[in-house]
Amino acid sequence: MNSLFFRITSHVIKPIPGLFLILILLVSISGTQELFAQDADENKTFIMSMRSGEIELNPLFTYTSLEAQIYTALYEGLVAYDPFSLRPIDGVARSWEILDDGTRYRFSLNQDARYWNGDRVTADHFRDSWLKMLSLGEQSPFGFLLDPVTGARDFRLGRNPDPESVGIIAVSDDVLEITLDNPTSHFLSILAHQSLVAIHPDNLHTEDWSGLDSPLGSGPYQIIERNEDRILMERNEYYWDRDHSEYDRILIQFNDDNSDATARFNSGEIQWLYSGFNYSEIQIPNSLQITPQFATSYYFFSAEKPPFDDERIRRALMLLLPLNEIRSEEIYFVPSANLIPQIPGYPDVNGIEDRDVKAALDLLKDAGYEGGLGLPEIQIVLTDDRESMRIAALMEEAWTESLDVRVTSSFLGYREHQEAMRQGEFVIGSLAWVADYADPMSFLQLWTSDSTINDSGYRDDEFDSLLEESNGLSGTERFEQLGRAEEYLLQSAVVMPVSHSPSFNIIDLEVVGGWYPNPLDIHPFKYFYEISRKPPANVASAGDL
Repeated sequence: MNSLFFRITSHVIKPIPGLFLILILLVSISGTQELFAQDADENKTFIMSMRSGEIELNPLFTYTSLEAQIYTALYEGLVAYDPFSLRPIDGVARSWEILDDGTRYRFSLNQDARYWNGDRVTADHFRDSWLKMLSLGEQSPFGFLLDPVTGARDFRLGRNPDPESVGIIAVSDDVLEITLDNPTSHFLSILAHQSLVAIHPDNLHTEDWSGLDSPLGSGPYQIIERNEDRILMERNEYYWDRDHSEYDRILIQFNDDNSDATARFNSGEIQWLYSGFNYSEIQIPNSLQITPQFATSYYFFSAEKPPFDDERIRRALMLLLPLNEIRSEEIYFVPSANLIPQIPGYPDVNGIEDRDVKAALDLLKDAGYEGGLGLPEIQIVLTDDRESMRIAALMEEAWTESLDVRVTSSFLGYREHQEAMRQGEFVIGSLAWVADYADPMSFLQLWTSDSTINDSGYRDDEFDSLLEESNGLSGTERFEQLGRAEEYLLQSAVVMPVSHSPSFNIIDLEVVGGWYPNPLDIHPFKYFYEISRKPPANVASAGDL
């Protein structure tokens, strides 16, 4: 899933004159005492703060990691994420069987699974939702996740318009069967993805949900208020596991004032800063959670545009870059030339790591562009942040010094950049990708010829075959095959990984329970609970003055 990354900005904390400090402490104590002396009958609310941004509530069109987090409150699939291990656990399905040597899954649905209006969630709702997703083709970003299902890929690509050809069968209201072409060991993990939920029939054929007051979700919470400043959700009283959730309400606040959001966290008003904070102003010890994440930031070519569809051209341009400076250890926590973050059992893979000007010039000469003469303009289109500008400057300098070529750079806001990538309006683009599920295939499947989110337009039959050959394999044998596919992709120079980015969150885990660091940075709201309510550590009690 596309990640909305943010940066920790530092500010100097200025000294405050003594009398003014006492006044602030008195006001803080009064406000804190009022905040923590809540009536026992008052609704208990968990508050999360983040920078403002558009949120797609229709699961058919979801794309970002932020939406994945919000969806843990609103929707539920057949399986859900365990909040600690991320392994698939009961969601709408109360149990399942894996039959026919791993090619048939039979899910028994929980008869108590309900949307917030009280309607039951049925097997037909899953089937109809997934067929709708497949019928949208490239309009639905994650339709390709269902490709392991018999007939799903052909239906998605319009090769076979018959929905009955797809191996998704509602045996009854309570039983859903899914048939796969080959055993797929990570299939249950795929089904935990936020896009593969059941959509209520009243909402299914409404593509634009911006006018809906509250989508008919089957998750633990429902929206009761939504505007440009906040999303307020309250408990879905029909949710099958409602007794598991301690908080009556979830409030998501949008705040672009980092200092204000940080101050509200320090005062105890906000429990979780997802983004938009000033780390130097945080006053609660150990509240910064830095977690290794199954995520990679990378740059890539639009590989369907001649002559950049030629591997020799791409490789030459990459070999001309100061790769060690781009992947600077002074800037990145985990700089890397690999696409897939290191995980146990996965093989070592060779990416392109070192600059080699001579090899680059030889490749260009062999391809008929000696010295770069005749190459079209190289358009670099990146997001409008300081690091993107640094990388673009290094690219421009390297290519214009060594080649007779024109290079231009443009920097766009997140949504504009995302649209430019989807429309192919670039030669060099960028993405920060957080895995959709905890498996290497979540990175590799992006680059298949018929992936719905293959923004590069990369097409290579050999790469596709390497991935297809991994179907039916398991354990070390499967990882070795996926490693071969990754190395093939990296050596084709369509993608230039730069770093594996950790996640940054501000949350006091001595106060909030049920929030566990994990490599997908997904934290289901239903598990949050209050450990204690205490004033910030730096605020004196009334007896101390």
